[in-house]
Amino acid sequence: MYTWIANIEKSMTLLEYLMDLGVATKKIHQLCRESALLLDGKPLLSESIVLPKQQIQLRYDDLRPGLGEPAKILWQDEHYLVVDKPSGMLIYDLDHVDTVTLDTTVDRALAQMHVNHADHVHRLDKETSGVILYAKHPIALAAMSQSLSRQLVHRQYVALVEGNFPKPKGRIQELIGSDRHVNGKYRVSRTGKEAITKYETLHQVPSISEVSFELETGRTHQIRVHAAFLGHPLLGDTLYGSRMSASRVMLHAQKISFYHPFTKEFVTITS
Repeated sequence: MYTWIANIEKSMTLLEYLMDLGVATKKIHQLCRESALLLDGKPLLSESIVLPKQQIQLRYDDLRPGLGEPAKILWQDEHYLVVDKPSGMLIYDLDHVDTVTLDTTVDRALAQMHVNHADHVHRLDKETSGVILYAKHPIALAAMSQSLSRQLVHRQYVALVEGNFPKPKGRIQELIGSDRHVNGKYRVSRTGKEAITKYETLHQVPSISEVSFELETGRTHQIRVHAAFLGHPLLGDTLYGSRMSASRVMLHAQKISFYHPFTKEFVTITS
């Protein structure tokens, strides 16, 4: 059972309240049909009135045993958790049911605490390590997905790149699209989607720089593509032209900050 206080300034219907959180109307009606949403122990309907500071409950039971060693949890509350992803692990694998992924290790950790299954809110490449945000129930997932689309979730990365950027800090704004010639590769393209990356050099020697990156958008391989476009690919990133050997693509998701849809607080977690 998940419980939270409705942080609203005026009364509204349950449908209006959950739609403001980002929950699809189809999902709202489904939860109401299943009597999953409660107020004072009584099932809510989509037209039920929600008052400011009222306590809402969600009955959600989706326990899964999980696979592999339990994920390392950096932070959690009733609605969300942030885990530390190791390099070399896929977040999910649709083709192999018995494959150990970050999702299955999160389920394993939650099952040990008798907590329900959680869904990842965003993704990282297989080789990238660091913080990943998960939602523990469907309303939390919808609300945080909306926060992500409204750029209320901030992600900061640290990487080792070849050479030195010409300016110590800057903003890369180049469209990114699929590379038609190489499957699974992306490139700067006039027909691509908007992609904005901020960077700041932390330390450097003549051949290598440690650089902090912050995403304003969330395109696949965005940091890798933008760094390579400037002529400074990430160490170990042979897909994007790295000539220096490394044990992995040297990219780490160091920090995530987000506006909590339920508590209205700003949360920051660091790996």
